Amino acid sequence: MWREHLRIDWRVLLFALFGCYFLPWLASGVVLSNFVDWGEQGRVSVLGGLVWLGHFLLMPVLSGYFTARFARNRPQLHVAMVAVLGPLFLLALTSSKFGSNWFVVVYMMVMALCCAFGAFVAFRTHTRK
Repeated sequence: MWREHLRIDWRVLLFALFGCYFLPWLASGVVLSNFVDWGEQGRVSVLGGLVWLGHFLLMPVLSGYFTARFARNRPQLHVAMVAVLGPLFLLALTSSKFGSNWFVVVYMMVMALCCAFGAFVAFRTHTRK
C-alpha cells in the first residue's frame, strides 16, 4: 500500500512540463521571429511585454490545472513537483545573471502560487460535476 501511495505519474509531469512550459516558448519564439517587424521599437516592446506576461502567468496556471486534472494518484504532489520543476527549467533555460537571489526566490514563489491557482480551479471544476 505504501508504494502505491507514493507512486508518481511521470507521464503527466513530462506532458505538463513539455506542453505548458517548453511548447509555448518555442511557439512564441517562432511567431515573434517570423511575423514581427523588428524595426518598430514601440510595437515590439509592447508585444514582448505581453508575451513575457503570458508566459510568466499563464504557463504555471495551465501546468497546475493540467497536472491536477490528469494525475490519478496524489494530484497535490504532482502539482507541487510541477510548481518546482517548471520554474527551475525556465531559470536554467534563461541562465543569465540575475541581480540577486531574492529575484529567484520571489520568482519561484509567484510560480508556485500560479500553479496552486491552476490546481485550485481544476479541483473546483472537477468536484462540481
